[in-house]
Amino acid sequence: MKRAMQKCSAVILLTLLSSAALAAGVASYTLEIVPNDEVSDETMVVGSCDGGTQKIIYQRND
Repeated sequence: MKRAMQKCSAVILLTLLSSAALAAGVASYTLEIVPNDEVSDETMVVGSCDGGTQKIIYQRND
């Protein structure tokens, strides 16, 4: 599974993460792709893309 996820495009990965958040009952959230050097809180990182050069950040909006 990990190897397959590494080959996914950013759009596909965002779609999968979005589906997981909705399935978990999260009504309002933000997913954002940022360069590695712009990550200020590692606990918000839920994935990476572009060969590990960018991180996908998740933030729950209450």
